[in-house]
Amino acid sequence: MLAHIARRTLVSAAVTLFGCSPPSPSAEEDAGPAGPAARGAALVGDRGCASCHQSSDPTSGALSGRTTAIVPGGAYPKNLTPDDETGLGRWSDAAIVRAIREGIDDEGAPLCGAMPRFGDVSDADGAAIVAYLRSLPPVRRAIPKSACDDDALPRDAGAGAAAGDDAGIAGHGAAPPPPDTGPPWPAPGEIAISEIMFDPSGAQPDGEWIELHSTCDAPRTLSGLTLVSSNGRTHVVAPATRLVLAPGAYALFIRSRDGAMAASVAGAASAYEYGAGGSSLSGVLLANGATGAIALRADTQTIASAPYGAWGLDRRGASIQLDPAYNGGAARDRWCIASAPWADGTDLGTPGAPSRCADAGAPRSDAGPPPRVTP
Repeated sequence: MLAHIARRTLVSAAVTLFGCSPPSPSAEEDAGPAGPAARGAALVGDRGCASCHQSSDPTSGALSGRTTAIVPGGAYPKNLTPDDETGLGRWSDAAIVRAIREGIDDEGAPLCGAMPRFGDVSDADGAAIVAYLRSLPPVRRAIPKSACDDDALPRDAGAGAAAGDDAGIAGHGAAPPPPDTGPPWPAPGEIAISEIMFDPSGAQPDGEWIELHSTCDAPRTLSGLTLVSSNGRTHVVAPATRLVLAPGAYALFIRSRDGAMAASVAGAASAYEYGAGGSSLSGVLLANGATGAIALRADTQTIASAPYGAWGLDRRGASIQLDPAYNGGAARDRWCIASAPWADGTDLGTPGAPSRCADAGAPRSDAGPPPRVTP
């Protein structure tokens, strides 16, 4: 959650799907009789916010931040209590919701990359979370400023939410412009991050990959979109490549073609190589620990995100998979660990094909090749 894990993290995601698949259920649908603050407390618990923002000192107060860094490089989870000087007391409601969705702080600066992305938060969920945070006892507890490695990320010139502009709640970031030619970029909800291999049994990071799935009924261009990893590193999908994802198709973004071939990932499934020419320590890396997260962004707008590190889904040599019943993937109960190999003697997963969360123990069906991504 809102880790002002010093001034940088999170991302956005609107819920309008422009005629595509319906959004995932939110807490609004099963709120029951509980008030907003109680519902917000449940949402904060579901997202695992306390795992970072709760001090190890039980006398310090709920969600009052940490004075010890949670990742190398100096990322300090912020005090989320409504204290005016050291917490969120002077933040507007819109600014808090914007930070949760988009990773932009009250001064218009990006938050740290160690913070998970929560781009699927609806207006009702955001309001409930704010109500809960406002209900906490204010704690005067200064948190050290974080030293993040993503200082190259620009400030957001349109920081209206910091001044109390309610458009910050509904806007979800700037709308992406269409590419120069071909189909437009996807809107939030039209593309899902559907599978992630962040801890392959073979070479790392060369064996890492990310699967995208179109939930839309029209083609969408992937060229020019940006991958953002949990440490704030980014990679822009080569605009000249002109990758177009067909309706219902799967696209595999692989770190290394050699790494994918060594793991017997089908060449037909590999749409794009995002680590070409880089060293094993450069570019977008899929973290194996609690800070792991990956997002797909169009300019300042997040198209899809998966803050997988906080979920505890970790088994070497097996991917994590989004249940096909969902088209949004920022909740733990929507994901499973792959249980069947994609080829004899390989790691477990379904790269370039539908996930098997509902019947995780079932053998892979041979349904033929998946739809192709066209250049």
